[in-house]
Amino acid sequence: MRHVVSKAAFMVAVVAIAAACDMPSPPSSTVDSYPLPNDPANLHMFLPAELGSPTRTLVLDVRVRPGDRLELLSANPIGQVSGADVAFYLSRSPDPSRTVFEPLEPLEGAVVSNDAAATKEATVGIVAEITPREQGRFELTDVRLGYRLNDGIAEQSDGITTTLAVCGGTTLCASP
Repeated sequence: MRHVVSKAAFMVAVVAIAAACDMPSPPSSTVDSYPLPNDPANLHMFLPAELGSPTRTLVLDVRVRPGDRLELLSANPIGQVSGADVAFYLSRSPDPSRTVFEPLEPLEGAVVSNDAAATKEATVGIVAEITPREQGRFELTDVRLGYRLNDGIAEQSDGITTTLAVCGGTTLCASP
């Protein structure tokens, strides 16, 4: 037995589907980007560096909720960084007022856990080290972080709390 659909019913279905596709997404502030911060970068740093000399700064706060375990798998730079080497490290005591983030740990394979009885999130920091190989301005505008939350599947998220411009061998470091 064949079902016959009228043209009117078909058009109603097409319009309903088209309307659903045009619905706006919820504002990004309502989307939980956990374990990365929801807010966009709130600090812009402009640092001079000699060619071949590394410059380090805290670029991302990562918060781990009580009872959670976060395994860091990778970090990749996003931005205009060709001509410079970028490495990422874990700082277990990220204090933005500090300029030295020692001791630093290798990021890949680091595990951050927070006791289930904890009353607040545990905060760690991702520190970027940029070493210019040539003259120019190198901007790190985002970090793509690979991680595994609570032994789940490997995930990736982009985020940054500090946008970093490093100027190597030139005087191009004035803020925009």
